[in-house]
Amino acid sequence: MTSQPQGDIMDLLREGLQHDPVAKSLIALAHEGRQRFWVEDGLLYTKGDDSTCLSGGT
Repeated sequence: MTSQPQGDIMDLLREGLQHDPVAKSLIALAHEGRQRFWVEDGLLYTKGDDSTCLSGGT
């Protein structure tokens, strides 16, 4: 069983994405449907076997 982050940590991830130029570029491409990423509730996710959330600084 995996745990899902809730509350404040999700807000911190959203905030970090706004300051990361690479993440901002990927978010733009995801909105265009041109990458293996999607944006959900302000967070950037990648398609694949694992649930991965990209945050600023990682």
